[in-house]
Amino acid sequence: MEQFTEQFIRMAEKGEEVQKDRWSRGLKAGDHVTPQKQSLPIRVRIISGEADCTLEAKYHYTQDYIWLPLPHQSLEMVEKFKMFGPKGVIAALHYHLERPSKTPAGLDDYWFDFSSMAELCLAFLYHVQYGKRWTGQDWVKEKMT
Repeated sequence: MEQFTEQFIRMAEKGEEVQKDRWSRGLKAGDHVTPQKQSLPIRVRIISGEADCTLEAKYHYTQDYIWLPLPHQSLEMVEKFKMFGPKGVIAALHYHLERPSKTPAGLDDYWFDFSSMAELCLAFLYHVQYGKRWTGQDWVKEKMT
């Protein structure tokens, strides 16, 4: 469960667009959720099947829980690249992660700040789909230069 870092959980919690999308479609078997406003250690619940999914109404997951997208779930949400499948997503990742930016060093150090694939894939989704970057505290609209 090391992919569920404290930073990743903050990123998921602050990701209103992703949370709304998932909750509007409902949880599925294999989804991971964690209670909001919890103390450490972090408790992650894995949705194991239909019985867990029916608990949504009873426990109001949308208010009390945060959906934690796995790396493949974040990448599958990138609308632009759905039509190209896994090869398209890999090409897009390569393009966005390796593309030089206008920083003084010529490289965008932003992509090196993430400590798990879950963080990186969620940041990629927000960059491509919503034009936002993670500041360490919240998602903010990227400035176009």
